This record gives sequence, structure tokens and C-alpha cells, in this order.
Amino acid sequence: IRLVVRKVLRPVRPLQGYVMNEYVRLIRHSDHAWHDRFFSFIASIFEAGRTFSAWGARGGWVDGYDVGDVFIDDQIVSTVGRQSMRYVIKGKAYHGYQIGAVATHAGQRKRGHARLLINKVLGELVTPDQPVILFANPSVLDLYPRFGFRRLAQTAFIGHVDMPPAGTLAPRLDLGRPADRLWLADHCARANATGQGFAARDYYATLLFHLTRRPRIVFRLDLFGAVMIVRQDGDRLLIEDLLATRPFRL
Repeated sequence: IRLVVRKVLRPVRPLQGYVMNEYVRLIRHSDHAWHDRFFSFIASIFEAGRTFSAWGARGGWVDGYDVGDVFIDDQIVSTVGRQSMRYVIKGKAYHGYQIGAVATHAGQRKRGHARLLINKVLGELVTPDQPVILFANPSVLDLYPRFGFRRLAQTAFIGHVDMPPAGTLAPRLDLGRPADRLWLADHCARANATGQGFAARDYYATLLFHLTRRPRIVFRLDLFGAVMIVRQDGDRLLIEDLLATRPFRL
């Protein structure tokens, strides 16, 4: 998976003659009658698509997540998801988006449906400098530069630290429990960005999706006002995310 970011140089206008067509619509958080139809469609396209239904059952589809879709004969044939995001880029705060769930039914491909929907999403930016990111698999990396996206290198940071076990384990969150999900959502809203170069904050809905797809250990570090998301790999503890309300010594 590769991170792709769109640098907007000027406003992108929607394709004339397409956006107003009656078979294009937007599924919002409040359009509950359409959620299951989207979940069924995306599960038929991607193996990971089944995660969307479980994520929705956990309350992950909150206000700020919309799905643009093309439907023909009352059937969804193409989708593009748009998640509202808060970014920090070079020390400056931005409101932007993350794009996902880009999918088209096999029998409807190469007809411009995805192009129509991506242009609709990009044509509705509030300001021309809003950052838009997506994660793309290698088979479609040539598609997104047509819309102004460019690839960014990703770097993994590794620190080798020997730590003796503590006498008391940190408490864990169980995301199967509604109370723990509410606690995590509140913590995400209060946590700071982990860096000033390129970071996101208050991304609970996206975090819940990934934790639903690939369960991880979620530790509460109450003494430090932090949450640490980890997985065990033999005798190593791999930290995959860290959400802290204030700085502390890791």
C-alpha cells in the first residue's frame, strides 16, 4: 500500500453534464437506509469490504464520512468514500479529506464511473489548498496522478529498547464494548498530533475501521494521558499508533 497525496494548485471543477445526472448520489451518515446497500456492494468487491459492515455496527459511520455512488437500475455500481480529516502539515492546521472505498462493479469498469465520482469529490473542496490523501495498491498507482495526486515516501521508525516487565499491566480497551469505544472517541478528540511535519488528529472513525479490520492491543496509559496501540511479535512489542494529550517520555 502506498500513500498518495493530492497537492491542489487550483480549484478542480466537476465534470459538466455528469454531476447533475440523476444516477449519481451521496450517501451520508444520516442516510441509514442506504448504508447496508453500500456495505453489501463493497463486500462484493473487496475481501476487506466485509469490515465496513462490522465498522458500521460499531458506530463508525459518523457525520463527516460520505460515499459518492453511481447506481443503475437501482443497483450501486461504483463508489468513492470521503472521510473528513484534520491535518497538521509543516506546523499549520488544515481541514482535508481521506479517500477510500474506490470500487466499481466488474461489469461496469472502464465507463468513467470512478473518474466521475473522484472529480465530484475534488470539485467540492471548500478551499483549493485542502489536502486530500489516499492509500493505493500498486495496481492503480497510475490512475491517481490524473487527478493531481502525487506519491509520497513513507518511513518506518524503529527504536530498540530493553524494558523489564512492570509489576502491573496497563488496562486494555475492549472495542467490543460501547463504553470503551466512547472513551476512545473522546480521547482521540483531545489528543495532539504526533508531529508537525505531516500528521492527522481526531481520526477516531478511521482508527476504529483499522482496529475492526485488524484487532490490536489498545493500552490506556492514564498516568501519561495516552493511548498506545500495539501488537506482539514474539518477544517484541510493536507500537503501531500513539495518541497522547501531552508530551511524555516513551
